Amino acid sequence: MPSNPAATSPEFTAETPGDESAGENAPPSGDQTQQATRTIISTATPLPTRTPTVAAESPFVLQSNTFVCEADQPNPLIQVIAEDLTGDALGNQEVVVTWEGGQDYFFTGLKPELGKGYGDYLMTPGVVYQVRMAGGGQQVPDLAPAECETSDGERYWGSWLLVFSRP
Repeated sequence: MPSNPAATSPEFTAETPGDESAGENAPPSGDQTQQATRTIISTATPLPTRTPTVAAESPFVLQSNTFVCEADQPNPLIQVIAEDLTGDALGNQEVVVTWEGGQDYFFTGLKPELGKGYGDYLMTPGVVYQVRMAGGGQQVPDLAPAECETSDGERYWGSWLLVFSRP
């Protein structure tokens, strides 16, 4: 059996360093070394891969819409509480506020002392607002500041409290 793999396998070719005129099949001469190179040709077909998909979250549903008069809160606010189906507060939920000629947004959870799912927006008297959760769902139209009155006849602005839940 021959000891030179280049002589028995078609996958090997013999090269003699420094002697390029001799050709690739020339026999090695005395003190020159022979190098064997192997060429691998892959014909395998790659397997298909799964593309991950993100499940869309359910849109928010308005659970309650209440006008609130609190004398210790004289500024007219749109107050939003975002919850999951079990009533747990949802922080970092974007709320979109629109009015004729404008739009703004705020997030729940920025006032943790009022609850993780709480967020509010200061209204301007005379402007009518619409509110919706950025995650989709019902829009609440026609929110405007209205006046409240204490038992002593003192007037102040009331707020709207909206509770949204994600089923």
